[in-house]
Amino acid sequence: MVPLIATKNKGVQELVQAVECLAHQKTAYMPHRPDIREDHKAVLRQIQQVIADHTPAPYPPGWVSLKLLEGDDEITRMMQERLDERDWAQVHDILRAHEDAILAIAGGRYDWIGRMVRAAVTQPRAGQITLTERIDRIATHPIWGWVCFWNVGRGLWADF
Repeated sequence: MVPLIATKNKGVQELVQAVECLAHQKTAYMPHRPDIREDHKAVLRQIQQVIADHTPAPYPPGWVSLKLLEGDDEITRMMQERLDERDWAQVHDILRAHEDAILAIAGGRYDWIGRMVRAAVTQPRAGQITLTERIDRIATHPIWGWVCFWNVGRGLWADF
């Protein structure tokens, strides 16, 4: 994680350096992926056992199993073409028995995203008014907005 304050342009150089290190593989990339429920891990293992010998490179069988469990159309078509009828029927029966897995996996990902956002983003305190908000309140006010606009306009026309 690279600390970054976008509004103050802090951390941008560090971010660029981190991206360059990852791109040139100078830094090991160890993502913290979202986890799924234990009962769905068992289902993933069942699917993986059936498809392991039929998964095309460069796809890892675990990833393909997860995509099948999520209901990914493209991966499902690819595996239907690669598996014989008996193996596909076995995978299909497992998937049909665990249709709730799509929602559980999506829910787990949204929970993970929420934790990452809460850990990385700081919000201003409630009730704290930023300079931008103060300027916006004046500039968009029905009366003071016209006064500001009129004064700015006069200043611009003075140069002509």
